[in-house]
Amino acid sequence: MTERPLEYYVALFSAMIFVVMQHKEKPWLARVGIAGASGGIAVGVAADLAAAVSWMGETTAVTAVAALAYALLDLCMAILADRQAVIDTARKLMGKS
Repeated sequence: MTERPLEYYVALFSAMIFVVMQHKEKPWLARVGIAGASGGIAVGVAADLAAAVSWMGETTAVTAVAALAYALLDLCMAILADRQAVIDTARKLMGKS
């Protein structure tokens, strides 16, 4: 594991705090889970993204990936929260009414 600068961890922590604050209506454990998932995805992908995009450093990459991961997780949770819409879509895709 490579040693990262303090700015990297500050950016990651800030992004995770932002995620927690976006879900004030949810229970604390759910908020921590969402923040942890987006932070974990960010840590796992940031180095590869920074290597692939020459102008982006790892600190910028961890922030960008955390934001994107949060947006995708939030979208997936919103879709899954509307269970009837998911069931109706699945039925249409399977050709059933």
